Amino acid sequence: MLYDDATVRRVLRAAHEGQDWCDVALKNDVKLRTAYRWINAAEDSGNWEALPRKPRGGKRHSKIQDEHVDYLVGLIDDNCYITLDEMVDALEARFALKQTHRDNNYRNLEENKILRRDYVVELIAQKAAGKKIFYGSELSTTTQPAKGQIST
Repeated sequence: MLYDDATVRRVLRAAHEGQDWCDVALKNDVKLRTAYRWINAAEDSGNWEALPRKPRGGKRHSKIQDEHVDYLVGLIDDNCYITLDEMVDALEARFALKQTHRDNNYRNLEENKILRRDYVVELIAQKAAGKKIFYGSELSTTTQPAKGQIST
């Protein structure tokens, strides 16, 4: 719960002047533990006027920095019809930005589509030849036989 600045100052003033800060906190609907933390922070810092709050929000980490934005603005100034793909290519050529795992563009490259198609064609051919197809997972490999099976 967020408290307004006046409430925080009332509790801090009461504690600093030796009054019953618990009573002031309860009358202002402030939990005692919260008021206690405010008072402890004020005692530790020696500053009874400053609000003992941590800043909230702010800018998160971003791979695109100010120099990248300036470069993109320059590109758009030169050619206002530049596409997003052209901007990405220009950024990668100039700054060598690392591709994140969330981008799936590399999965849909033409050579990868051909490899997937060839795999499916081969799989269907094997199935048509009467061969059994075993689907396994790389994540769960075991050397123990399943319960009830005999190891050979």
